[in-house]
Parts: sequence; C-alpha cells; structure tokens
Amino acid sequence: QPGGLVREFEMSDQGEHSYTENEVPSEIRATFIHATDDDATALRSFIGVLTYECDTGQIYTVNGAVFKESGDLSNGEIEVTFGGPPAVLA
Repeated sequence: QPGGLVREFEMSDQGEHSYTENEVPSEIRATFIHATDDDATALRSFIGVLTYECDTGQIYTVNGAVFKESGDLSNGEIEVTFGGPPAVLA
C-alpha cells in the first residue's frame, strides 16, 4: 500500500457528518530469490530508498524505507516487508 491520508467518517447524534484524517505509512512486500551465497539476515539492516513499479506501470518511491519483517525462507524464496513514509509517484 502506498500510504498517505486515511479519512475516518463520523456521524453525530444530530446527523452531522465529519471526518478525521490520519497519515498511514507505506508498506511494500517483496519476494526475494535466495541463492546459496546470499545472507538473508542482511536485509534486516536495510534503510534507504525503495522504488517499485505497479502492474499498471506507475512507479513509486519510498524515501527512508526500513526493513519491517520477513517470512520463512522456503523453496529458495523469502518474503520481506518494508515500511516507510507515504510513497511518492515518480
């Protein structure tokens, strides 16, 4: 998800509608192919810029992205989740 503003709508007892805005971080999940000479734990120290391309062709950048968590290493692949400030359309 690219992150950014999320609005939560509320309705008062008098029927008036309002909303609050909160900024949520971006979250990027990627699957890495793990070769025998790769160090899967090295991803934990990642802090930097992530750029990703959507299936629509749009390209987004997350400045200040960090490692968040990883899944199990299975069949030579590992799923990793990164987080950071909201993504920016490049």
